[in-house]
Amino acid sequence: MDELLAVQPELERQVFHAVADLLNLEVDLIYFDTTSSYFEVDPSETPEGESLRKQGFSKDKRPDLVQIVIGLAVTREGIPIRAWVWPGNTMDMTVIKQVKQDLIGWKLGRVISVMDRGFSSEENLRILQQAGGHYIVGEKMRSGKATVEEALSRRGRYQQVRENLHIKEIIVGDGEARQRYVLVYNPSEAERQRKERETLLESLKEELEG
Repeated sequence: MDELLAVQPELERQVFHAVADLLNLEVDLIYFDTTSSYFEVDPSETPEGESLRKQGFSKDKRPDLVQIVIGLAVTREGIPIRAWVWPGNTMDMTVIKQVKQDLIGWKLGRVISVMDRGFSSEENLRILQQAGGHYIVGEKMRSGKATVEEALSRRGRYQQVRENLHIKEIIVGDGEARQRYVLVYNPSEAERQRKERETLLESLKEELEG
């Protein structure tokens, strides 16, 4: 096992390129995300000096147990490129630099990295742009960023691209510093949330009246 772990990076690279050649893959998009996997053991019984199994933010809603964090990068077709394992107390925001560096020597060309809003710090976005890289990253609407606030304040009509999907494209800034935002609106989801708010308000009114 130790021998395999010692050559893991090179082994993963060769396996991926063999699959890429076999399937004639063209990697232009890389989807990356993380998850957590917990262990059914008492945290107090974790051996001293354990480097991986740690308590942290549990995506399985089991913060009472030790866990590991697993990262996976895949192509647009869902073909795995590479996997990572980190200690269970690793935060999503801290792994992008390693992911970017680990894939530099894989000769993937200029790709677009696609990630959710859990990775959208200013530092991570700068890292993703290195060596001519591009990205599509989810953004928290209430993040407080000046560019996000400006994008939300811009007026303009949404374009319907699907039955329950309306979008509005907004460019913030000029030149190389410009950022492109795509605001997404789902009428069905908006209606569901409206009904939830009404139900919650009615419940609060009843409690106050009581």
